[in-house]
Amino acid sequence: MLQLNSFLLSALLMCTCLGAFAQETTPPAESTPNRDPSPYGTSYFLSHSAFQLPKGRFEYSNRMLLRNSLTYGITSNISITGGFDLQSIFIEEKQFWVNLKASTQLAKNLRVGVSGTSLSTSLFTPQFIENMAYIEGDYVNRDDFFDRPKHYNYVEAFTTFGSIQKNISVGVGFAESSGIVSHPVLTLGAVYPVSPRVSLMLDGKIGNQSERYSSDNTTFLQLNQSITGGIRIAGRAHVFELGATFFDRSGNNGFVLPYFAFRKQF
Repeated sequence: MLQLNSFLLSALLMCTCLGAFAQETTPPAESTPNRDPSPYGTSYFLSHSAFQLPKGRFEYSNRMLLRNSLTYGITSNISITGGFDLQSIFIEEKQFWVNLKASTQLAKNLRVGVSGTSLSTSLFTPQFIENMAYIEGDYVNRDDFFDRPKHYNYVEAFTTFGSIQKNISVGVGFAESSGIVSHPVLTLGAVYPVSPRVSLMLDGKIGNQSERYSSDNTTFLQLNQSITGGIRIAGRAHVFELGATFFDRSGNNGFVLPYFAFRKQF
C-alpha cells in the first residue's frame, strides 16, 4: 500500500507539472491528416475528461476485447454512452451500462463536467457462485451472494485543465447500490503528446470500494486503488491505447494486468 501511495503521489506531481504547461495548441499540420489522437481526448484509459464528442458524431470503443460501448454526441455539451460486456452473449453473466456526461467550458484551458453511470449485472449466477466457492473454499457464503444487489449507480464530477491535446483532470465520485453510498472515489487523468501521433497517458483511481462476504455473514469493505499508464497511438480515423494497470486492494497483494483498447469515431 505504501509503495502504491508513493507511486500515486509521484504520478500526481508529474501530472501537475504537465497541467502547468498545458495550453491551447494548433492542430497538427495537413501533412498528417486523420492521424491526430486529440479528438479522442473525451476520456483517458477509463475515466472521463471534460471534453465532449462533437454533436452528431459516434464513437465505438472496445476495451480488452470484451467491453464494448457506443457514444453519441447529443449536443456540444452532452453525450450518452451505452455498453455491454461481450461475455454476455455467450454465458449467463450479463453486464449492461448507460452513461450520460455533461460538460462546459468556463475559461480558456478550464472545463468542468459531471457524469452518471447506471450498471445492471447478473454476475452472481449459480454457476459463478459454485466456481467461487470451489476456488476460495469456505470464504464464500452462497446465500450472501444471492442477496447481493445487481444494480449499481455511479456519479462523478471532474475538472479538466489544458487543451484537448495536453491536459490533466481531477475528479471525485460516489457509488450507490441498494441505497448504500460508498466513500468518495478520487480520479486523476492526464495526457501529454510526444509526437503528432503518440501521446502518453496516466489514469488513476483511489478509493474504489467493494464488499466481500465471509462464511460467518460478516461484511468487509475493501479500499481498492488502481493506476494505469501507457500510450495512445493514432491511426487513420481511429486510435489504439496500450498500457498496464496496477491494482492494490487493502489486505491483499497488488497485481498488474495489461490494458489495450481500440476506439473509432464516425
